[in-house]
Amino acid sequence: MRGRSVASALVVLLLGCAAGSAQAQAWLPRVEISAGGGFIGSRAAEITSRGATDCDPAGKCAAVAGMQDLFDTSHYVWKPSLASGLVFRWRLRYREDDPAPDDVFGLGVGGQMIFASVPEGTRLLPAVTVHAGTKSQQLFFGFAFGTTDKVAFPGDASHIRVAGGASTDFVLPHATKRPIYFVGIVIDGVAITKGTNEPEAKPKG
Repeated sequence: MRGRSVASALVVLLLGCAAGSAQAQAWLPRVEISAGGGFIGSRAAEITSRGATDCDPAGKCAAVAGMQDLFDTSHYVWKPSLASGLVFRWRLRYREDDPAPDDVFGLGVGGQMIFASVPEGTRLLPAVTVHAGTKSQQLFFGFAFGTTDKVAFPGDASHIRVAGGASTDFVLPHATKRPIYFVGIVIDGVAITKGTNEPEAKPKG
């Protein structure tokens, strides 16, 4: 019984300190709605076809009639994208007399929904981002969660040889999970929680 009373008193004390200390509340994260744009980088599946050749140990090469060599030339591409989400931002500078307590430099983490352009149209990808900046102007970098296309040659080879008229479609759509990078800027931010030292609106008259 005594232990429960002590625990209750400690909880009440901590809540009172948190509610009464503007300095302590200043270090609580600002919850903000963000909208921005940037570039999403992912691995694009690509196959390059070349006329088949055989080379001898001396380095002399000759074309192989009726055959072609296929090479996996997949590479990273960056495409412009829009995003919107929530950011939990900690302000690194705090002054009691700051006229705009929310719009100061800080660091934060966010959850975004990216509108990614794909051949089928527009695809929504969730992402986790790290932010640096003010409420209305931020730079961010993060990772999106999604799948990418993959070149699937037999035996997981990097290149194969096929007949000249054979199909060259060895791309499997959304077949693998690879890192999808996202970097950009926040061009607008709206605070859901307000600064503790924002002046209250005075009645007119």
